[in-house]
Amino acid sequence: MDKFRDSWWLAIWEIRSKWISLVWSSLFNIYCVFAIISLTNQAQNAEAHEIYRLILAGTVNFFVLIVMQNLGVLQFHRRYFRYWKTDIYTKRLAFFKQMPISNVVLVRSRLIIYLLSLGLMSFVFFIPYYFLMRIDQLFMLTVNEYIAFALFWLGVSAILGSLSIYGEFAGSGKLYLRLLLLSYVIFLIGGLCITYFLETPIWTSSMELIRSYGYIASAVSLGTGVLVLYVSEIRVRKLLEKRSL
Repeated sequence: MDKFRDSWWLAIWEIRSKWISLVWSSLFNIYCVFAIISLTNQAQNAEAHEIYRLILAGTVNFFVLIVMQNLGVLQFHRRYFRYWKTDIYTKRLAFFKQMPISNVVLVRSRLIIYLLSLGLMSFVFFIPYYFLMRIDQLFMLTVNEYIAFALFWLGVSAILGSLSIYGEFAGSGKLYLRLLLLSYVIFLIGGLCITYFLETPIWTSSMELIRSYGYIASAVSLGTGVLVLYVSEIRVRKLLEKRSL
């Protein structure tokens, strides 16, 4: 209980010091809502050339995966814009290691920050998207279906976001950058493969998945996300035991 209390206190302290990141992240995610709707509309345009639609579908897939990976990550702060050069995450870790703070508290506080920001940014992202979707009369889902859809992608975001948490603790800022670039390459290839087999953006395909399986798909996604975050926490704690600063 003491470790959870300490983790919570440290997480709230960090969030307060980075409140401006919440503002900029909110604005960025609202921009992403409009971008996804625009790209998806063009990819679903029946009058467009097939190759053009497939290229746009691949673009949507790539963009959506990047947005979901960073949905709960607060990096919109000038200190973090050049992390591969400043190595801000290692400096942050070294600062806390000088204090009587255990690895468990450090890692759990980071998870709490991630989960709180992920929950907040999910509202910022999915609520505007719902109303814009209804205005455009696209991919109409009932309220229950849309909640299941949002929970499904919340689980996907937790799975993808675990890489960011791992990268912050794994090593230098350059290593973190290499991990992110590798993930983007995987997203690009994966997005193209999804486009090849489904011929539609993964965003709209997931809506059809929700129509078919509803909260079952959401539960599987969320359960997998929780499991991945739990395994990531264990791996990061073991990594910190061996890492020298």
